[in-house]
Amino acid sequence: MTLLFYDQPEYDVFWRKVEELDVPIYLHPRVAVPPLVALQYQHAIWLNGAAQEFTVTLSTHVLGIAVNGIFE
Repeated sequence: MTLLFYDQPEYDVFWRKVEELDVPIYLHPRVAVPPLVALQYQHAIWLNGAAQEFTVTLSTHVLGIAVNGIFE
């Protein structure tokens, strides 16, 4: 399995188009993929759910976008 994050080169075309169109984007949270759930929550499976996963997964993408030069 290959995990992609929005700050990786595979999304460069997307970010160029967003800039060209001068439009806002909406990042929708999602449930983590099963291998990540197993790694992150195996010790406390009750943490696995929207309140925890959405914030962790989405904030990881947003942080990557912010610190890796996407908005420069």
